[in-house]
Amino acid sequence: MAIVFKWPWLGIAIPSLLIASIQLCAHYLFYRDRADQTKLVILAALVWYSYYLAIYTSPGHPPNNYTVDKSQKPQKQWYKYCSKCKHYKPERTHHCKTCRRCILKMDHHCPWTMNCVGHENIPHFMRFLTWVLVAVSYTFSFLVRKLSSYYKNRNLPAYLVGKKELALVIVCTLLCVFILFTIGILFLRTLFNLISNETTIESWERERVHSQFYTEKFWTKVRANYQRIHGKPLPELTSWKTNYRELRRDSQIPPNFSYDDLVFPYDSGSTFQNLCMALGPVHLWLWPWGKPKENGIDFEKVSEDEDQLNLPWPPDGSNYDNDPSDETTVSSWINDLGETLDDFGVDLATEPYEAPKDI
Repeated sequence: MAIVFKWPWLGIAIPSLLIASIQLCAHYLFYRDRADQTKLVILAALVWYSYYLAIYTSPGHPPNNYTVDKSQKPQKQWYKYCSKCKHYKPERTHHCKTCRRCILKMDHHCPWTMNCVGHENIPHFMRFLTWVLVAVSYTFSFLVRKLSSYYKNRNLPAYLVGKKELALVIVCTLLCVFILFTIGILFLRTLFNLISNETTIESWERERVHSQFYTEKFWTKVRANYQRIHGKPLPELTSWKTNYRELRRDSQIPPNFSYDDLVFPYDSGSTFQNLCMALGPVHLWLWPWGKPKENGIDFEKVSEDEDQLNLPWPPDGSNYDNDPSDETTVSSWINDLGETLDDFGVDLATEPYEAPKDI
């Protein structure tokens, strides 16, 4: 579930306080042990600077004069007009209810940076998470060695061990464990999404599609979209898996097509290439100012031969549904983590696609 602060600045104050506390404790303990602090200083600088860039770098916004080419056949994206920004949205773009702007390739609105994570700044966001994990892991390894030495010397007189220092080590160790656990989960989740060249919002969308893949409503929409865009009925779909499902005679669900056969159009199939699309060239992944080469508006897609549906994403053609009687509308659908589209900061009022008659 998304975290919303009454005072948004707390989203920056809290992590800053945690990072600063661990840093000061580490410097003090390193000083007491007369240990070299060079690596600690460098890592701290990388953490703070990458955090600064994640906060202040724009996630990217569509040009004010952006429009869509409706003469392109077949249609490659669903047309969405932002009623608040007064322009069309490029594919993968959403309007953030907090930033009050359209965000290119929006991943989510992050309360911990008071900024959206999007096309332009996701490299900074990932570098920040990376350097936090590296710096805290380095500090944690030092603290573990300290605790190990305390344990080995447990039979020595108590006055030889400073109680305040021992308490500081224990508290700092617990903080490190907390940071490694929470940031580690966020880092891995974002990384796994980037490996498939999808945003967190698109990952949520794929879960929604998966949950509705074998429903009549889903395939009724898909068939209607295919007819509208390609001007012919949906052809017979094939699968590399054996079908054991039993369907009624008039079912809209293809008998020989599984979710594993569904192609996500932005996934190149190469982990390395997907990461380069999101983070830029590999030699810039750790460079403080590295960013993607793409413009955040046009995206390379898989070939039509691989995609049997050959429809814009999502294939059911709707990421917003006004039917209050349907429990699986996009505005209300919840994934296994209890997240809705609203939790990622998306302004649902700006999400409807243009009606078919307007396309």
